[in-house]
Amino acid sequence: MHRLFGFLVAALSALGVAAPAAVEARPVPLLWQVETADGRTHALLGSIHVMRAEDYPLAPAVEEAFARAGHVVFELDPTEATSPTTALRLATAAQAPAGEDLASLLGSDYASFERVAAAQGVPAAALRGMRPWFASLTLALSAASRAGLESSRGVDMVLMQRAREAGKRTSGLERADDQIRALSGAPLREQLAGLRRVVAEPARLHEDVLRLHALWRAGDADGLVAAVAEELAEQPETYRRINVERNRAWLPRVEALLRGDDDVLIVVGALHLVGDDGLVAALRERGWSVTRVVEAEK
Repeated sequence: MHRLFGFLVAALSALGVAAPAAVEARPVPLLWQVETADGRTHALLGSIHVMRAEDYPLAPAVEEAFARAGHVVFELDPTEATSPTTALRLATAAQAPAGEDLASLLGSDYASFERVAAAQGVPAAALRGMRPWFASLTLALSAASRAGLESSRGVDMVLMQRAREAGKRTSGLERADDQIRALSGAPLREQLAGLRRVVAEPARLHEDVLRLHALWRAGDADGLVAAVAEELAEQPETYRRINVERNRAWLPRVEALLRGDDDVLIVVGALHLVGDDGLVAALRERGWSVTRVVEAEK
């Protein structure tokens, strides 16, 4: 989430099938280096949670940061991120309260929702008893898959596997319950605003997912901030919960890691690093030396 979502979710929706990607240059990573007073070098990497096979290999600067790191940190500890228990807790949080379903919440828009779900190959009946945020997430991930973008190829999932294989220490910045609360706790009116946008503007959805993917590939931090601001314009509380509050909660943990004995690579959704609300700006405000690494690779 997803987690850009700042979670990819609210900003990541698509309809239709994208044409196969042409062979492209390697993605320009959203990668920052943190230099400490004792000479240690840490790295912050902005990930995208759904990718294509053509997005690999990663840039040399990312490979160097991964090789150097003794400790690789993700939003969630890899064990928890891949646990069936986590999936069960997510499914439980997605259930609508008794007496409430999407048909009653959407009213006359429910028929359009059924058509959009069918176009994604998702049975609308299976989502009827779910909260609007979960319906949006399900449609988004299904649509991304139809566009050739898969969560199994996301930067975080790939680096989790590689860290396990290399025997590197791994951990997470938060627990799964924290992440689930960030999504499920958004105001109902904002959840519905996001879902109604999906229903009302299906033609834009395909463009949105490809635009976000292209911005990430280009390493365009400002473009990502602008795109997500547009997507979440009607959901300010959702944005606050999934991005601002979580970044603030993570900051003490990030600083503790930077003061530790290991060289650290921190891999989080790109939205958590960029812009005025991102961790990069917060660390600079607190006196850390944080520089973008990849300018020469553009």
